[in-house]
Amino acid sequence: MEAAVDKLEALVNKSEAELEYMEKRLKLDFINSSSAAQNPVALLESLRAIKARNDTLSSELQELTSVYTQSMDSIRTNVEEAQEMLRVLRETAAIKEALEAPVPGHSS
Repeated sequence: MEAAVDKLEALVNKSEAELEYMEKRLKLDFINSSSAAQNPVALLESLRAIKARNDTLSSELQELTSVYTQSMDSIRTNVEEAQEMLRVLRETAAIKEALEAPVPGHSS
């Protein structure tokens, strides 16, 4: 489970870094847009690159969502198992306590 959480964290960090890169790239493209605005071919190429990057990020997000869901399911299962073990332990302790308790009216 720890490996899945580590993978999930790595994917989140990678996605954040890629989004930051895209933001910086778009700002730079916007700054340089005066020359690109005069060249429709350059605009189309830029648009294609942005769409490709978006597709990549979208697929990574789907993978991230899948890993997150698996991690949450695993965590949920582990918590449920721990709760069941705790319930059994409490019942066992209560039975043991009841068996060891002195019976009123009987001296040992």
